[in-house]
Amino acid sequence: GSEGDEATGVSAARKADIEALRLRRQQKQSARERDMERCLVPLLRLIEDTNTTALKNEATSALLSLSLNPANANAFVLTGALRVLFDLCSDRDPGVRANVLKILSALTESTLTHRVLVQQGCVRAIVPHARLKNSDEARFATGTILALCALEQNRDEMLAEPALVPTLLSLLAPAKQLSPSTPTSSSKRRGRA
Repeated sequence: GSEGDEATGVSAARKADIEALRLRRQQKQSARERDMERCLVPLLRLIEDTNTTALKNEATSALLSLSLNPANANAFVLTGALRVLFDLCSDRDPGVRANVLKILSALTESTLTHRVLVQQGCVRAIVPHARLKNSDEARFATGTILALCALEQNRDEMLAEPALVPTLLSLLAPAKQLSPSTPTSSSKRRGRA
């Protein structure tokens, strides 16, 4: 009987250790998120309160650095940063736009944000950039769209965005298309013979 009691005691102690470890991890995660929120909120306020392109560029560069760690993704959601980022997608400065598109792309690395990005309007904000001649902006925009499509729950909602399908189709179209009425070189040769 004592072996069974001993095994039960060890099992209970192991469960208690596992629960304590889980609780410590949760506390650390909560502390990290609070620290991130304390960092993000002033940057977001700075972006919203300034009309200075240089400051916006610096602030979005800092946000980009923070977004590269997938563990920080949830803080971007909790602070309302996504709304600010979506608004910045239409900023007239290409440096700010490039930073924002890179941030949104980085945020897709976390599974926590895949659904939220689509629900809050990411596709609408980035679709225009997929068509731009700026290859970096287009690359990040299309990469973000591809990453968001990976989640099946997002697909129907993404397809409801009217500009998405025409944009993607235009990306797949060849650069120059001959119209059916334009004679090809082979038909010209046949006509001369």
